[in-house]
Amino acid sequence: MPSISTDFDVRPYEDVPAQTIALSVPDAAAPKHCPIQLLFWPVDGKSSFTRGYENLKEGLSRLLSDVPVLAGKLERGWKGDSRYLAVNISSDASVEFVYEDVSAEDIIPSYDNLAQNGFPTTGFRDILSPKMSLGPMVEGSPMMCAKLNMIKGGAILAYGFSHVLADGWANSELGRLWALHAAQVSQGIEFKKHKDATPDEDIRRRLSTLPEYDTDVPLDAFLQITPSEEATNFLHKDVLSAEKAKKKAREKMMATLLAAGEVPELPRFTFWRFTPEKLKELKQAAAGSDPDKWISTMDALAGLFWSRIALIQGQSSNGHQQSRCIFALDIRRRLQPPVPLGYIGNVFSPVDALCPLDELESDSLGLKAAAQSMRQANKGWAQSRWEAWLNKIMSLPLDQTLDTSQEFRLQKHNMYFNDYSAFQLNTASWGAPFGQPTRTRCLRSGLSGGAAGVWVCPKLPDGSLEVWLTSTAALQKSLFEDTMFNHYAEFVCQHT
Repeated sequence: MPSISTDFDVRPYEDVPAQTIALSVPDAAAPKHCPIQLLFWPVDGKSSFTRGYENLKEGLSRLLSDVPVLAGKLERGWKGDSRYLAVNISSDASVEFVYEDVSAEDIIPSYDNLAQNGFPTTGFRDILSPKMSLGPMVEGSPMMCAKLNMIKGGAILAYGFSHVLADGWANSELGRLWALHAAQVSQGIEFKKHKDATPDEDIRRRLSTLPEYDTDVPLDAFLQITPSEEATNFLHKDVLSAEKAKKKAREKMMATLLAAGEVPELPRFTFWRFTPEKLKELKQAAAGSDPDKWISTMDALAGLFWSRIALIQGQSSNGHQQSRCIFALDIRRRLQPPVPLGYIGNVFSPVDALCPLDELESDSLGLKAAAQSMRQANKGWAQSRWEAWLNKIMSLPLDQTLDTSQEFRLQKHNMYFNDYSAFQLNTASWGAPFGQPTRTRCLRSGLSGGAAGVWVCPKLPDGSLEVWLTSTAALQKSLFEDTMFNHYAEFVCQHT
């Protein structure tokens, strides 16, 4: 049986010079967290697990040479200004990639048990996750973290890239590159770089240049000016100050929910599966017969959740007239001039779709109205809107920044929608002995009340989509009983 290395520090495959990389303003404005992906594989015996770990480890070493910024640590940039962050790469830079045998942990089911139950993650997030991901992101935090866990009959890879460095698209691209390098290690192929060559320094400088601003373009209504240190995207100096700020924000949120008559509870995560046939049927139902009202499958999927949740909650009876659905657009190809798809960074724009609640709550009109609202919001995006956001961030005093309005986040008639369907996590092979993951899961936190969140997972090999919803127990129960919703959706699993 091959032995497994106990040196968890992974260094770049080729020497990387010490350097400091200035990030862009959109990078600095990104959420300060490291979203963790879980990849599940069946594994036959410790020997296969050991071989898989060593392949992933050398694949990671190659990735660090391909994308050196991943080996760095986050720091304040120009004159300590929180709008300008940087990544410092030392001459001995490395990334920690831990493995752990957790097969004896009673709380963690066997691989077969997880597969039979839809791969829920209740109760063992802290055991599986890299330690770095369990605390707040602060000055000195690494740009990525990873851990491989051996369970009974399988393996679970938990890894994440700092959102400060990578938005959703870039996160997917980094995962694809790691998988490609690991696969080539398993095949005995010599190292070569696979990341597309991009003028990163020029792009970051462009994204940090104060744009010409059309003063007639208003800021999005879901944004608000916030004291910098109270914003959700503020980079704190240390864990203690970050935890204090988090506690203060949570207390404020709980007080707001209680004042609105809501009882805060532990958020629930429910996974639903949509087959290619049901997605096609859903799109046809949401589009109707008017050829001028074309919608995408994703518009229809968002419309289903948005309309059925609105109908169940019936918030128009409480005096609310409109609902907002916020989603993020990757604008690499929409900006003029475009940003190359291979660029690693944050190039997204938050967008909100608006729909009257009386239309959303209509059993016959809700799906079509919601889907059309999503389509119009997508089509209506303009570069001037993004430039207004960037201009405002760069023009505010140092002690102020832009953040998502807490009022929006805590209003239950609103919704978040996140589309990760184009990501290749479920279809990329990581080489022998692991191969293609059976399933992926993303570990995220949820609100104790307020707006529901919907996440579309990476497409499965058969074309199906899994979608997860953060919601209250009451909303979850109502969706189980909703005939129209269950006509399209198949329950997969749930966890807290």
